[in-house]
Amino acid sequence: MASALADSQWDTLIRRLKTERCTPLLGAGASAPQLPLGGEVAQRWTEGQSYPFANIDDLPGVAQWMAVRAEDHLMPKQRIQALM
Repeated sequence: MASALADSQWDTLIRRLKTERCTPLLGAGASAPQLPLGGEVAQRWTEGQSYPFANIDDLPGVAQWMAVRAEDHLMPKQRIQALM
């Protein structure tokens, strides 16, 4: 678990964000519940699709399988964009 930042650390972080010297990385669930988690999306995509692997909650793997199967490498990206 991450520890809380001290006031001076917050000041440094905010200054670096404002000067574009820091890139925030948000973990899984940061946009939940507005957007589903990747595993949830992958499971939905495999429903009724005869997905041949056990990793039905692995979004990159499921997306790759879908793209190869559909012969359309942009299809998974377009489906993700449609969620937003």
